[in-house]
Amino acid sequence: MFQMPVEYYLNREFAVKSIIPKDLKPNDKKRMRENIKKVTLEWQLNGEAVPSRVDDDINCQVIMFFSIELTNIKHAAFLAKILQEELKGFVILKMFDSTTEVYSFALKRLHAVQKDEVVVEELYLSNAVPRVITHIDKQLLIKFTNFDLVHNKLDKYNYYVELAAKVYIITHSKTYAQFKEFLYHNTLWLNKELVQRLLSAYIVLVNLKKIATQQLKTNDKIEVNSKIKEQLNELNRLMEV
Repeated sequence: MFQMPVEYYLNREFAVKSIIPKDLKPNDKKRMRENIKKVTLEWQLNGEAVPSRVDDDINCQVIMFFSIELTNIKHAAFLAKILQEELKGFVILKMFDSTTEVYSFALKRLHAVQKDEVVVEELYLSNAVPRVITHIDKQLLIKFTNFDLVHNKLDKYNYYVELAAKVYIITHSKTYAQFKEFLYHNTLWLNKELVQRLLSAYIVLVNLKKIATQQLKTNDKIEVNSKIKEQLNELNRLMEV
């Protein structure tokens, strides 16, 4: 998936120790060493075929795609948080074990005062999907993350946000019955504000539906269902744009 033009592929392997932050707690370093088997920089989107975005808030000149083999996918969330904060640029992490894989994205901005510092504003972790090519979610990921099917190449930041939204929606396909209609909604993808609204509403809906499966008091259940309805209405509105 994430099929890119051939000139962006690197397939460069890194030593595991090279991505472990030096200031990490000893137990966390140990967990990283024991559970990361292999790290590969598969491709890097650089150059200006897709323009960079450099301003007071965002510095997105390169997008890197790392493939990280794990002993067990259960470590993915822990590793994603550490690595997205350590790797200052815009990075996509594919983390996988023998059966499943997940994807990590992070929206980052420059520190308001120290412009050489980067702040992670939002961290997105996909749902796990089987590694087998025949799985429906995997097929959709392969199709809609293809470089040629990403609509918003106004700049690399827009490109990155569109990928994050598509991956999150596809890997949480059971959350919204009409999710495929978003994938074919060409107009929406060209508007970065609408894409960010879509991603935000979808994430909130995913979390609310998880809460709704828990044992709740009647009043709490009514409140959660009301909030679910609000997010469904927001998604329905976006569908009509």
